[in-house]
Amino acid sequence: MNELSIAAFATSILALFGIALPAYTPAISKHPPESERPQIITSLDESFTIKSALVFNIANGERAIDVDSTNVLPIASLTKIMTGLLALETFGPDEQILLSKNAGLTDGDVGHLRQGEWFFVQDLLRAMMMSSSNDAATALAEEMGERMGGEIFEDRISLFVEEMNRKARALGMRDTRFENPTGLDDLSGGPSNYSSANDLAILIRATKQTPLLWELSRDREREVYSDRGREYFLFNLNEIIGSIPNFIGSKTGSTLLAGDSLVFLFEYPLGTQRAAIILNAASGRRFEEAKRILEMTLNMIQ
Repeated sequence: MNELSIAAFATSILALFGIALPAYTPAISKHPPESERPQIITSLDESFTIKSALVFNIANGERAIDVDSTNVLPIASLTKIMTGLLALETFGPDEQILLSKNAGLTDGDVGHLRQGEWFFVQDLLRAMMMSSSNDAATALAEEMGERMGGEIFEDRISLFVEEMNRKARALGMRDTRFENPTGLDDLSGGPSNYSSANDLAILIRATKQTPLLWELSRDREREVYSDRGREYFLFNLNEIIGSIPNFIGSKTGSTLLAGDSLVFLFEYPLGTQRAAIILNAASGRRFEEAKRILEMTLNMIQ
C-alpha cells in the first residue's frame, strides 16, 4: 500500500468517529533530479597551464566551470579592478586629476602619460583597464589618498591601499591582500597582491554598481587627451575580444612572478551576464587557454 492509500484509509476510519484530517498532499521535491541539474566542470586536462579557472553567472553566482577556485595566487594587474571600483565610488568620471611626478615615475609606463598634465577620471580608467597603465592607477590612488588626508605621496598611497583592504574585508574577500594599487611585484622580489578566483568573483559582482568600469575597457583602441590637448593612444591588451560573444569588458594581469591572468565579462545568452576568471597561465598561453575555457562554457549552456 503506498503513502496515498494509507492516508486515505486512515482518513476514512477517523471519519467514522467524526474526526477530520487535512487533505493529504504528496511532498514535492524542491530540487530537480540529479540528471537534470547543470554539471560543473571541475578539472582540466594536462594541456592547460592555468592554476585556477572560474566561470559564473554574475546575477546568481551559478557556476559552469570551477577549477581550484580557492587557490590563493598572485593576481598582478587584476588588482586594478579594485582600484577602479574605489575610484568610481569616489570620483565622477568627468572630474580631472593631475598626473604627478611620482605617479609618472611608476614602473610599466603605458601610453606615455606625461606628469604635470590633467586627465579626466574616465580617461585614466580607460588607460588602466585597457592598457593596464600603472601611471593611471597610481594617479587615481594618490588623489584619493590625498582626499583621505595623506600629506605626502607615500602616505597617500598607503591610505588608498588600506581602503582597498578594508573594502575587500567588507565584501567578504577573505583570501585577498593588497600591498599596492597596481599589482606590480614588490621591491623585495616577490608578488605583491594576492587573491583567489572565489574572491575575485565577489569583487566582479560588486562592480555591478559601477558598470562604467567595464564599459571603459571595451575598446580595441582609443585616443584620450590631456588638459593641454595632447593626444595619447591606448590599445587593449586583451587579444581575444573578437572571440567573446556580446563582450562586456575585461582586465588583463601579468608579471614575471604572477604569471599571466585574464578576467572577461560577456552576455550569453542575451540577458545573462557571465564572467570568466583565468589565473596564472604560463607565459604566452593565457589567451589560447581562455578561448578554450570560453568554448567549453558555450558548449555547456547551449
